[in-house]
Amino acid sequence: MSAESAPADGAGKPSDDVHRAGALGVLGLCFALHLLGRGMADTFGVFVLPIEQAFGGSRASVTGVFSAYLVCYGLAGPLVGHMFDRFGPRRLYTLGLVLLATCVFASGLLDATWPYYLTLGLGTGFAVAALGMVPASALLARWFRRRLATALAIAFSGFAAGSLVMVPLAQWLVETWGWRQAYRALGGLVALLLFAVLLLPWRRISAGRASIAAQPPSGTVGRDIGLRQAMRMRPFWALVQTLFFTGMMMFAVMVQTVAYLIEIGFPPMAAASAYGLCGSLSAVGIVASGWLGDRYGYRPVISVSFLMTVTGIVLLIALASYRNQVLLSGFVLFFGLSQGARGPLVTALSARLFAGRGQAAIYGAITAGMGVGAAIGAGLSGYLHDLTGGYRAGLIYACLCAGLGLLPFWTVPALVTAGRRATGPG
Repeated sequence: MSAESAPADGAGKPSDDVHRAGALGVLGLCFALHLLGRGMADTFGVFVLPIEQAFGGSRASVTGVFSAYLVCYGLAGPLVGHMFDRFGPRRLYTLGLVLLATCVFASGLLDATWPYYLTLGLGTGFAVAALGMVPASALLARWFRRRLATALAIAFSGFAAGSLVMVPLAQWLVETWGWRQAYRALGGLVALLLFAVLLLPWRRISAGRASIAAQPPSGTVGRDIGLRQAMRMRPFWALVQTLFFTGMMMFAVMVQTVAYLIEIGFPPMAAASAYGLCGSLSAVGIVASGWLGDRYGYRPVISVSFLMTVTGIVLLIALASYRNQVLLSGFVLFFGLSQGARGPLVTALSARLFAGRGQAAIYGAITAGMGVGAAIGAGLSGYLHDLTGGYRAGLIYACLCAGLGLLPFWTVPALVTAGRRATGPG
């Protein structure tokens, strides 16, 4: 991807093939870093029992480490975005990899539970955010325009690939060497990857495609503006609204799904399998939503995704009265395919609406709405269950959240304009 080694056409500019190869290389980098970060965080489930057995204490005290990770990961978005805009991807990714390697390696040396809140909770939460979609969205927007949502969707799918790769690897290491040595080995793996990342041509990667940098995307409402300016604009809060209510909707259902299915009479293994299949289908839905959004525009695809989610929830409600495999399969299909489908489209919209400097910080702030909504959704669904003695009220309120999440795409003209099918390079 080095500019010095790129072949040139008659005008002395890199050829389309070189541009394409560079864009695919950057996409592969973003996918790999997202896979590594999210996958490493998801390995915590493998270590819960070994840590509990080693230090005693309650299960809640151990699993609370993962809750601390989720909070830090969600709230780190604005800071990570600001650091990307100020220092660039090379320094941010280096910091993320150094912090992740240090925290994971140190987790194999600790002698009590509480330090894990600092290493696997706060440290890993920030590190995973630094390797995740906030910097990736700004970087990919410099290399893709016409296929931006597709590229972002592929990068987004790294979280599913991360679980498939890193969790089995961690389990094998634990069974082979023990849990302490497994953590040290995983930390060493990240350190080795750090050296490989440092060798990349970061000046070329950061620069992006000149044709994209020279011409703002259609629908831009703020180019080279900061977060404070963006927060005075309606499109910013429209995207916050979409992610906030999406988070409320999804986590009101996801947190309760297994317990709900068991409570209405399904075997625990069937309930867990249905939940797992939803997660597997989400990777397909994420990539499909990005491709369809680039081809047909964002509003119709997002509208269909919300409709699919509501359909899945309605089928879940119906299962309480009609317990059969057809309804359960329908829930898995509709809910699973739409799980995460809004992510790449909202990310692409943010990149189009707020192009240039400040883009990463703005998107990071928008993603904070998702974290807050998810926390409220999970807690409120539990409260409604205790209040009503069942899950119906929580599932109905999740359907209402779908309507509120979709509303900006039918009431804010800027989202419609920026979400139209793009033309141009990439």
